[in-house]
Amino acid sequence: MAKKLMDIPEFDHSLRLSSQSVEELGINVYEMLQNPDPTQYQNNILNCMLAITSIQIAFTDILYKMEVIPDGIIGHSLGEMSCDYADGALTREQTMKLAYYIGAAIMNNAFPSKGGMAVVGLTWDEANKRCPEGIVPACHNGQYSVTVSGSADKIKEFCDQLLKEDVIAKPVDSSGIPFHSPDMLKIYDAMLINMRKAVADPRPRSSKWISTAIPEEKWNEDKALFCSADYYANYACSPVLFYEALQKIPPDAIMIEIAPHCLMQEILRKNLPKACTNIGLRLMHSMKEMLMQIVKDVHVKFIDMELEQVGSDSLVALFLDKSELMIVAILGVWKSGAAYVPIDPNYPDQRVQFILNDTKASIIISNQHHNEQLNRIMQKGNLSPMNIQIDNLELNNGSKTRIMNNCMNADPTNLAYVIYTSGSTSLPKGVLIEHGTVISFYNSISSLYFKTTENSSPEYEQHQEAILFLSNYTFDMSIIQLIISILNGNKLIILPNNMTFGDSDSYNYVNDHGLSIVTGTPSQLLNIDFGRLPRLNILATGGELLQKFHVDYFRQNFCGLVMNIQ
Repeated sequence: MAKKLMDIPEFDHSLRLSSQSVEELGINVYEMLQNPDPTQYQNNILNCMLAITSIQIAFTDILYKMEVIPDGIIGHSLGEMSCDYADGALTREQTMKLAYYIGAAIMNNAFPSKGGMAVVGLTWDEANKRCPEGIVPACHNGQYSVTVSGSADKIKEFCDQLLKEDVIAKPVDSSGIPFHSPDMLKIYDAMLINMRKAVADPRPRSSKWISTAIPEEKWNEDKALFCSADYYANYACSPVLFYEALQKIPPDAIMIEIAPHCLMQEILRKNLPKACTNIGLRLMHSMKEMLMQIVKDVHVKFIDMELEQVGSDSLVALFLDKSELMIVAILGVWKSGAAYVPIDPNYPDQRVQFILNDTKASIIISNQHHNEQLNRIMQKGNLSPMNIQIDNLELNNGSKTRIMNNCMNADPTNLAYVIYTSGSTSLPKGVLIEHGTVISFYNSISSLYFKTTENSSPEYEQHQEAILFLSNYTFDMSIIQLIISILNGNKLIILPNNMTFGDSDSYNYVNDHGLSIVTGTPSQLLNIDFGRLPRLNILATGGELLQKFHVDYFRQNFCGLVMNIQ
């Protein structure tokens, strides 16, 4: 599960410490996480809880090391156990042992019948009215999202009925456990006795930690004020009031979801204030320590600069090679409220100078090795924008700056990016693309062709789409690749600089990262050896005319979905 991130020293170290904290109980969590066999988690809630908790602790450790200190903490279901660690109420050892003891209590005490859970597209009130006997609303996820819990057979019957009414109803793999339902009261005493071995003495919870276990009107009671075995035993048997907790989040907050798969992203996007910045921190094959450090550097740099001049409809020029840094720069510009202007470093000097003159961009974000070229262009054109070399950003270790990159509340009519035409018949012209256009385009194709948490099957929880960033970022096709990956929580694959797609090594590279979607012009896609891409299931073409011989070739060589985006 977490093996791909163990090459990050801090992540690996945290996992080892968490594993050591429960070794005396006869279980090796680190060894379990190294084992790619998914069957070790099937119908084994103990292994699931230990794995998830150790991963959440590791991500928390990394965020704190990056000085990303939360102003608020919210847990959803089992995630409430990691809140105590993030809050500082409990130690790593106590948190891991809590996960062990609650998991062991569940494994060692049989339920009268198999339990089940499902996510349904109902309001909380509707779910309370419609749930038949044997089923209860268990998690208030969002305004129109509720997880119900109870008898597995009755859950299936209820889902079948809702599906006939065209209401979303998707089973959740809970290992046969009816979490957050009255059925859990049957093992309440066993859980309480076990968990008191981990937390003998209650510890105060800080005001940062917004409880999803106890209604707000009871927050002043002792059970709510302290982190204790009683708190968690009660939580396992009580509804999750997640949506209620979301109402406490400030409208300009930055929300970071910490989870192996970040399955709450769709719910968070729909239920958080629009001005909130929502980030999913999940297990990703492409995540590297360098990228996390650069993300931090860019955020701090954008705050430390005098950004009064940058806001809605401001233009920031990008002069970057294709890499993770380019993605970080685009997101940094958007989060500042500005729009980006992509410039290919391979453009002739005259074209670069024209674009910089035409946009009057006051800031350029570039790679260090393009510095000589940029200085020559700016000197010749008498240009003086601020040049931020993204790969040269460093933090002042003594800085107390908070990493809270404020979003400037750009609305649908504000610019998202500006792309320049080739200028083959006349001077290049900037094409202005607004945020509303980008989102409308995303909405129009995503619900039909791309998997999201709402339109995917249950097995999608174990599978994330992987999209190749094939296009030059100066073309519109690049925005398809970017937003479909980011907004759907999918993986974006960027080839190393020394690799070209089509080379033998490139096929091995993208297959190792699970490539499943490729977008590009028909001419680009004709050069693909589809037989070497076993997981590829979607081709999306655009940017030039799709002709009959293109279609014939795709039909003969590719059996997946072909989209023509114009």
